[in-house]
Amino acid sequence: MGEFVVVPLDASRMRARPGADDRPLSEMEADAPITLHLARELGFDRFALIESDAEGGQAATVYHGRLRAMPVRQGPGAINEALERIGVRPEGGRDAFDTLGLGSVVQAGIGASG
Repeated sequence: MGEFVVVPLDASRMRARPGADDRPLSEMEADAPITLHLARELGFDRFALIESDAEGGQAATVYHGRLRAMPVRQGPGAINEALERIGVRPEGGRDAFDTLGLGSVVQAGIGASG
């Protein structure tokens, strides 16, 4: 598996930044120009925005630079599709989400708002 970086985003804190362009680009909370700016500043050319909730809801989209490469998709499989589009290859009988260990991130509440 290649190198991947997980950056939990707290959208409420990002919106609190003076001058932040937080207008929504979709129904996903983190899908905003400020997020695209942050990704560029961190040197991410290709990245996925993913959301999941306690009830099992999923949403995901993929960007290449500032261009959306995968429309926002909601429902089962959305996150795995996005992760695979950025190069995550499932290993050991696990899906892309579990290959990256994101289940433990969700269980720890990292990146959860509220």
